[in-house]
Amino acid sequence: LGPALENLLIVAHYSGAHKGVCLGFSLRNDVLCSGRKCEYLRKFPLMLAYAREDEDNLRMLLAKSEAWSHEREYRLIAQERAHAHAVGADTLVADNSLLKLPKGALMSVIVGCQGDYEKVTALVRATAPDVRVKRAVRVPNHYELRIEG
Repeated sequence: LGPALENLLIVAHYSGAHKGVCLGFSLRNDVLCSGRKCEYLRKFPLMLAYAREDEDNLRMLLAKSEAWSHEREYRLIAQERAHAHAVGADTLVADNSLLKLPKGALMSVIVGCQGDYEKVTALVRATAPDVRVKRAVRVPNHYELRIEG
């Protein structure tokens, strides 16, 4: 399991009453490996109008309140192709607000313990037959989820 699934607070916060899904991705590609680590701060960072370094300009996009530090979040930042006149070699490019992931990037879909496993399985088989479907199951007498499949 990854850190997000091991953290019940994150699972409870984002799972939509355990009816949602969690997507499992491979990091063996250039797109997902370009994620940038969020910075958790007490104060909102100021935008420096004179900044020339990419890191200074991206700081606002990578900042979150320190109250969310348990998430250990990374973010993908992409420019829209139509407006990416200053695209560098390490910049992700989106088309119509969509970032295309390479084949094999999505490895699994984990259905929440209250989710419609059969419905999600049918959808995944129809659209991405190589992707594994798993499910979260409550462990009896524990505050714990087990992933099966």
